[in-house]
Amino acid sequence: MGSLDLLRARLVVQTGIKAQAQLAGLWQQWGDLIWWQTDLGAVAANLVLHSGFQVESVQVQRLAALMKWQQRPAGWLVWPDQAAEYLQPALVANGFYHCENIRLLSAAAEKLSIKKLSKNIFISHEPENIIQPLGLNQQYLFSEFLVNCHAIPNSFAHVVAEAFLAQKLTESPAINLDYAPVFSSWAVYQAGKPVASITACLLKDKSQLIGGLLWLGTLAEWRRMGFARQLTAHACGWLLANGVNFVYVQSSRAAIQLYLDLGFRENGNLELWNWWP
Repeated sequence: MGSLDLLRARLVVQTGIKAQAQLAGLWQQWGDLIWWQTDLGAVAANLVLHSGFQVESVQVQRLAALMKWQQRPAGWLVWPDQAAEYLQPALVANGFYHCENIRLLSAAAEKLSIKKLSKNIFISHEPENIIQPLGLNQQYLFSEFLVNCHAIPNSFAHVVAEAFLAQKLTESPAINLDYAPVFSSWAVYQAGKPVASITACLLKDKSQLIGGLLWLGTLAEWRRMGFARQLTAHACGWLLANGVNFVYVQSSRAAIQLYLDLGFRENGNLELWNWWP
């Protein structure tokens, strides 16, 4: 993965977290160290997003102690361009353990194949199965879905839902990007409740418009019906319509083929390290 792609992938991750940090906890930066800390009981709500390229063990020790101070689950992201062989032992020594390799993927706009992704998927003519935008009036339903789909605490789910639903879209959201990123979320409904959802982020990196895909998920009983593919194609279509040049996503191993089918390429692993009280 090129250095520019890594910078932009980090920017997408940090943009999503920063929107949540405006509602809860503290967004903090100390030199190259960047982290978000809250009193919410979730790894993703107490997270070191970046720890520089030549971080000293004493800095790791101090930040690890700070992340553990509130006795809440905590996480630490290790990016491919960091000195993992040096950082990993320091994390182990401070009680963190390697939890997951998150796949990093990117795609140039001209490489995305929305039609290919939409081929041979479950499509229903029932109104409830149509992709619908999520707005502030669906905040409670969205947070309830996030709890059930992503197994996060209700308090954290409310923060995520409000962060991603707070903005009203204009016809041309790109005109606002010099001031703040724009988020848009969609869901597939059954019996009046979301059963699958995705959030897209539109932001500017210098003169380039880039997009990110966040929080894709489907309730367990509604998986393997094509909802995730429909939502991903829809979100990518929205990003393309708004003029993005590149799209970035972080994926679990289970979902990676969906993105490869769309035209994304794999760019290495983002390591997630956890600590539990």
